[in-house]
Amino acid sequence: LGPHALYRAGAGLRVLGRLGVKPQGGVPGQTGRYALHAGRLHTLPQGPVTLMTTDVLSLAAKLEVAKLLAGLARIDTDALGHLSTREWLDTRLAREDSRALVAALVRVATYCADHSALSAQAAVAQVQCATAANVLYVDGGWSTLVDAVALQAREAGARVELSARVEAVVLKGEGAGARVEGVRLADGTVHA
Repeated sequence: LGPHALYRAGAGLRVLGRLGVKPQGGVPGQTGRYALHAGRLHTLPQGPVTLMTTDVLSLAAKLEVAKLLAGLARIDTDALGHLSTREWLDTRLAREDSRALVAALVRVATYCADHSALSAQAAVAQVQCATAANVLYVDGGWSTLVDAVALQAREAGARVELSARVEAVVLKGEGAGARVEGVRLADGTVHA
C-alpha cells in the first residue's frame, strides 16, 4: 500500500478510467486524525462538526476557516496565478492559527511545504480536488497503475519501449491546430 494518493476528483483518475484502468484501493477513514500543536494532539478538523469542536483553533479562527472552506469550491484558481500560496494565505486569513491550519492542509494536499514558491493557483486547485471527493490510496502502489496502463497499451497494439529517453514530441502544424505525430528519442529514432 503506497503512501501516495490518487485524487478521486482529479484528472489522473479520469484519464485512467478512459484508458480502461480501474485502480483498486481505499479511501482514508474519517476518524482518528489529529493535529500536533504545541506538543499536544488535537482533533484535526475534517468537517463542520470537528471544526467547531476541535481545540486546535480559537473560536475566531474556527469561523474564519469555516468561511474559507465553505467557499473553497467556488474560488477561481485562474485568478491566483500571480500569487504564491504564502501571499494568498496572508491575504485571505487574518489569524495566524487559521493560516497555520490551512497551510497544513495545503502541505498534505500538494506534498509541498515551500509556500513562498508554490503557486496559489496550483495549491488551491489541489485542495479543491482533495476536498471534493477525497483520495484513493492505491493498493500495491503506483507500479500497479503503470503495469495496468502498459497492459492496456499492449492490448491496443502499442509497443512499449522502456529506458529510452524522449528528446522531443514531433508536431505537425503550429499553435492550437498542431497535432502530435510522434516522439523523437535521444538516439534520433522517431516513433509515430
